[in-house]
Amino acid sequence: MLWYLAAGSILVNTGLLPVESDPFIRGLGEIGIVMIMFALGFEEQTDNFIASIKKSWGIAFFGAVAPFITAYSVAEYFFQDSNPSSSWISPMYRIRSFRQKPSTR
Repeated sequence: MLWYLAAGSILVNTGLLPVESDPFIRGLGEIGIVMIMFALGFEEQTDNFIASIKKSWGIAFFGAVAPFITAYSVAEYFFQDSNPSSSWISPMYRIRSFRQKPSTR
């Protein structure tokens, strides 16, 4: 399967395949994906599915939540200011506020 993805990306980037596919091919591919997922759902045991969900929570925490908290803590330590009006984002807020038209009531 990986070889099909690699071959497809090489053929598209060299110009041998079109970048946009035909709507019929795209629809057929989407139906194929749904049928593969449907067939895999029949083969899955409920106990195995619940066990895999329990394992994936740890992976999700250490792969997404922990790096986010770490990056936020490091940024807060170095910048030491959480007020958006005085940070590097403030020019964007000022530009947006000048572009807004005053309301006439």
